Parts: sequence; structure tokens; C-alpha cells
Amino acid sequence: DAHQEAFHAIFGAHQHDHNQHDSHGGGGGGGYGHRSSSLPSEHSAAAANAALFDASLDMDDGGGGASRSMSDPAGTAAARVRGESEAEKSAARAYLRAARTNEPELAAAVKSEETARRLLAVAERSARGYVQSGLLTAVEAEELLSGITRAQRRLRLNPPEPLVRDPPDLMKMTPLLDPTHPARVTRALAQRLTSMAHTIVVRRFPGDAIAAAVPKGGLLLLARGVVEVMWARPFGDGGGGAVPLRVGATSSSYGWALGAADLLVPGAARFDMRAVSAVTAFIVPPDVVQDLLASPGTSEALWRAAFGLLAATLLRNDLAAVAPQVLRLASTRSRVTTHTVGETLGPFQMRRAPTKYPPRELVVLLRGELVCEGEGTLEAPCVVVPGAAHALTGDQAAKFGKLAARMGNSATGGSVASGLKRPKPE
Repeated sequence: DAHQEAFHAIFGAHQHDHNQHDSHGGGGGGGYGHRSSSLPSEHSAAAANAALFDASLDMDDGGGGASRSMSDPAGTAAARVRGESEAEKSAARAYLRAARTNEPELAAAVKSEETARRLLAVAERSARGYVQSGLLTAVEAEELLSGITRAQRRLRLNPPEPLVRDPPDLMKMTPLLDPTHPARVTRALAQRLTSMAHTIVVRRFPGDAIAAAVPKGGLLLLARGVVEVMWARPFGDGGGGAVPLRVGATSSSYGWALGAADLLVPGAARFDMRAVSAVTAFIVPPDVVQDLLASPGTSEALWRAAFGLLAATLLRNDLAAVAPQVLRLASTRSRVTTHTVGETLGPFQMRRAPTKYPPRELVVLLRGELVCEGEGTLEAPCVVVPGAAHALTGDQAAKFGKLAARMGNSATGGSVASGLKRPKPE
């Protein structure tokens, strides 16, 4: 009887009755069974007992063998249910952790629901406390608590669903169409970008290359997602980034214009960008890019974004002594200037006497060349102030500069584009 009750608790009534029918030698004509059993009744009972014994061994917790599980079949079944529940909970947690990067819309919905639950719980505790402190009467508190209860029930029955935005909405969320951002464009250009959003949007998934489809003169705008950036110096210079840099569309101040460095400072570094999460980006065609650069505010914002990426990769060692908050400010609010050939900049006395003249500003050359007295030619991109190199004396610097020019290099080790028209420094 104990065996029959345990079999009934673990495997169910139908299979128990079916095995009972087979064990009595039924040929398939009555009861619950439609299958005939050609085995003898003793063999069927032994098979049932063996199956029960295997199940008891699977559910055993290691303290008493099969006899302990056989003595408590309900506990064995409960342990099985608890094990399945814990496995499903672990799988759900792993899915939600992965959804933070793989499914940003779902992660945002879950975060919104959790925030709403916490706010309602705080409001409920506060309402009860207001009664004790005398700020609310019992009737007023009851009315407030009933509203909170209705909101909690509504949130439980109808949780927020993931909000999937279409390309025009994502384009409107970029700084280019944000009326409060310095990168904002004109109304006509904003309408043009919104109308063509469906044709220039690209979606990438973890591991996919991001900038592979960007044409020459195009601009990569990151709307959603996180990108892993590996970088290396131009061919022949050596060096690069050993640790990948993760850039988010909203978590990094320069992430929205991730392709600005390749557009405005081409050849400064080789960037390999791959998606860490589900990524939504826009590839702006070259003709529209020219209209963007024609707007002073938008152009300066793109230059700042280019500096942000270069400061985190190519210029990272040169800017090691600069405070992080200064770099963040430079990538969002710095002043961008353009100078013609032959124009004098400075003087930057800090480069010659850093101990006597502490740096009071950050000056970075993003495009062009600067001829520094006593040092030679500085080629972009490079940090002008604070200078990393110690200046030589006048005679030593002149001799070194002539030697470097004769060998085809600048005084800082960069190649000299002799015979070519020098671009305007910026």
C-alpha cells in the first residue's frame, strides 16, 4: 500500500491505474489502458518498483538513501517542485541580466515597473505615517490609501510593456534634433533627417561590426545601445588599445556622434567598433553631412565629440594628468576655433617651463600642424597644453629640428607631409 500511495503521489493516478491494469494481466480491452502488455504481472510490478526507486534516488537529498524518500513521497514531490521553481527563477534572473544590454526596451519597461512599485510602497508608508503625525485624518488617509491600492492592483494586472520606437522617433531623440542641445540643426534639416530616418537606420546585434557600412564622408550616429571600441595607431606607428573601450549612446557624452572622429580626423587612428548590445544607429550620407558641418553649432558639437573619442583612445596617455571632469567639460562645452596658415597662437609658456607656469587651460590640436619654436612641428592630433615633452635649449632645439626634418620626421616623431598644402589647424 505504501508503494501504491507513493507511486500515485509522484507519477499520477492515470499511470498508476494503467500499471495496475497491466499488472493484473489485462489485454487492452478495458479500464484506462488501450495498450496490451505481454509481460507477466510480476515483471510489471518489478518495473514499477524500479521506476519508483529511481525517482526516489533522484529526489533524495543525501541523508538516508531511498528509504527516506519512500517514507515521505509528498516531501519528495515538494522537493521536485522546489527544484524546478529555483531553476526557473535562476533562468529568469539570467534572462533579465542579459536583457539589460540585449533588449534595452524590455529592460526599460522592467525598470519602470520596479520604480513604480517602489514609489507606491513609499507613498503607502508615508500615508500611514501622516495619520500618526496628525497631518492627515483617518478619513483622508483611507481615501489616499484606496487610490494607492488601486494603482498597485492596476500595475500588477497590467504591467508596462516594452516601448519599441520607430526610426523617426529615435532620430528625434538624438542631440541633432534636441532644441536644448548645442548640436541642434535647423528646422528644415531636422525635417529632412526625420523623413529619411527609415532609409538610413541600421540595426546590429552583439558581435556585429558597426562602422563597416559607413561611406567615405558619411557620419555614424549612435541612437541606442553600447559599442565596444578597439583602436590602433596608424600603420607604421605601432601601439594601440589593449583594453576595449565601451561607449554608450547616452552613457558617454560623445557616444551619440561615434563616427565624428573618423569623419573630421581621418587617419588619426584605426577604430574597430563592435556591438555589445542590440544597437540602433544612423548612417548619415555625405551630402547631408556637408549641410551639418555648415551649421556652426552642429560643427562644433561634432568636433567636441571627436575629441571625446580621441581623448579616451589615442590621446589617453597625453591627457593622463588632466582631471576627468575637465575632459568631460571639454567634450561638451569647449571652445572650437579655426586659424589660418601663418597665424600666431599662444604663447604657451607652459611647454617650456611647466614648473614655473602651471597649465591654466587645455589646448588640443585636432587638425593641421603647429610650428613651435625650439620644438619643431606638432602634428594633429596632439595635446599642446599641457605639454608632455620637455623643451630643449634654443641651440639644441634648432639642431634637433633640422635633423628631424632631414630624416623626414617632426621633432615629436610624427611624419612630415613636405611638399603638400598644409591644412588649416583647428
